[in-house]
Amino acid sequence: MIRNPNFERACGADRSQRSVGLYDPPRARMRGEEVVFGPDEIVRVRDAIGSVLVQAIGGPLPDWVRPRAILDRCPTVELVLLRAAPWIDEQDGRCPRRLLALSPLLRWVVHNAALENRLNGEGALPHASLRVSAEDGDLDTVALALAAYARGNERLMGCDLSDIAAATGAGGDLTADGRAVVVAGQGDAEVGARLRDALGALTAEGYSGGRLLLQLLRKRDFPTFTLERFDACITAACADDAECVWIVTAMPDHDRTALALIAFRPPHATADALRIRAFREGRRTDLEVPPVVQDQATD
Repeated sequence: MIRNPNFERACGADRSQRSVGLYDPPRARMRGEEVVFGPDEIVRVRDAIGSVLVQAIGGPLPDWVRPRAILDRCPTVELVLLRAAPWIDEQDGRCPRRLLALSPLLRWVVHNAALENRLNGEGALPHASLRVSAEDGDLDTVALALAAYARGNERLMGCDLSDIAAATGAGGDLTADGRAVVVAGQGDAEVGARLRDALGALTAEGYSGGRLLLQLLRKRDFPTFTLERFDACITAACADDAECVWIVTAMPDHDRTALALIAFRPPHATADALRIRAFREGRRTDLEVPPVVQDQATD
């Protein structure tokens, strides 16, 4: 048996020292339905649930994330909550190795708005299909809304991960940059009018792509939620925005009631994506291969 003292210390660290884990609320685990496959063979069948791994850098791990010392290398979504990125001020500007350790199906970055124009250099971040900026006080709510959406089984209205790709155009090596606006409470016509004004300003800044509107609901607020009032919010919000593709849904049973609206720019290829394209086409030969993070033997 090989024992790694560093691994054991990490497992025993208190929560304040942990910075990575899973969004896996017990309340959201679906029981499914029992199906008889044969005599004395009853199987519970349930819909697939996306795995959402969360990394927090520059701040604490959110309370809604369960710290884990053992992680799958290929989660459905890796959500990076980026409050600070000190490496971009270093000489080579390369992101830390921890951001290269995983191979998710999708990577989404939610970052402090102060970093918005500082993450575009080569090597600053690994490829992410979505990069969403928000004010520091809104980062936790935006990240929670995206994590709940990614899990899949918490959405009240039919939509999935492919809808985000279709709405934003982020696919392959393209990235969609978004800006988030958070409003406390439930959506209604008045809130929709406020969101319409915010969208007007964002559109003027170039955020003219897809729109994502996510309603989080506390358990105690869910009985007062109505689709009619939510539809009035949507109608008011998109009154001047009819040409954009909208994705809207609500997700109950959370610790807060708030709306997160994300407006995206048209998708683009980052500096790293262009570098990899050039390498594949033979126009560059200096592509660095990210280091492989070796598994620790534990048996």
